[in-house]
Amino acid sequence: MKSTFKKNLFYFKVLYKNLAVAALIVTALFFQQTHARAEISDLVKIAYGSGAAQIGAPKTSGEVLIKNPQALCYDGINSVYIADAVNQKIIKVNVNDLKVSDICDFSKTAAAGKTFIDMAVIDNNIYLLTLKELFKLSPDAKKCEIAAKIGDKEQIKQPRFIFADASGALSLTDEYFENPQIISFDKSGKSVKTVSLKSEEEVYNTYASDGAARFYVNTIVPDGFTVYGINPKKAVLNFKKDPSEKLYVFYAGFIGFDAAKNMYCQTAYSQADGPVVSNYIYKFSRDQKLIKKAVLPLPEEDETLLAKQFLIIKEDFLISYKEDDQGFTLVKIEVK
Repeated sequence: MKSTFKKNLFYFKVLYKNLAVAALIVTALFFQQTHARAEISDLVKIAYGSGAAQIGAPKTSGEVLIKNPQALCYDGINSVYIADAVNQKIIKVNVNDLKVSDICDFSKTAAAGKTFIDMAVIDNNIYLLTLKELFKLSPDAKKCEIAAKIGDKEQIKQPRFIFADASGALSLTDEYFENPQIISFDKSGKSVKTVSLKSEEEVYNTYASDGAARFYVNTIVPDGFTVYGINPKKAVLNFKKDPSEKLYVFYAGFIGFDAAKNMYCQTAYSQADGPVVSNYIYKFSRDQKLIKKAVLPLPEEDETLLAKQFLIIKEDFLISYKEDDQGFTLVKIEVK
């Protein structure tokens, strides 16, 4: 009996040891999978200049620095659009064949000389948002109209982002402190829906849409961030950092959704009263499970670059940009 017990105990110890080793291997593989470095590569470079398929270099007009890109967006099909406020045109980049083309010279339209804060493309029409107007331009710029007026006496007072959904409708965020809201317009430009963003408790720092007229905001908390769906307001993602990490959330921005409804967020961490020491893109499933955590490089000098715009092209494929003395480069980011 004792011999059989010892033998069984021996086999149990061997089995336990093997299971423990296997668990360590699985844990290591999972850590590698969720903490891999994002693969970043130059997608296409657009040289500074005033010629075809070039982008205007930064310049000063009076006391105002005009710097590109003032706005960029993805059309949801195959192209990234860039607003060149220096050369007064729109640049189109096909993300499949990487062809760069000028499609819209708006230098002789009402949009000329304006400062743009966001843009969208719907049915090939280009929407350019300024602090005072929302312009709608045809692809050849032969038609330019004011789609919405902005000001203290208007419905829209302090715009920030515009979104296009799959039906071709347009929505705009208004960050006016007394009544922050999202306003949706039909194809004719008529305001058809308004959703209040007023909150006594939270400050929203980024906004996103899932392309189906549903909107999302996020707010930073000391140990993480929360993403809310609005109308009705409901938390769709609550993220808390590992309590063993003695770091603070410096920046957290909700990027948006891919076609499979996975969620992407950018988060940077800093030491207490210190510099940013880590920068990530998180990928979550719709049921809030962390799928991947990809390491992004840190900004070399300016920490405001942490909030650069990201465009989701498809699952695990995002685009951002960088600049140097020679030009502007669209950058491909693969979340591994």
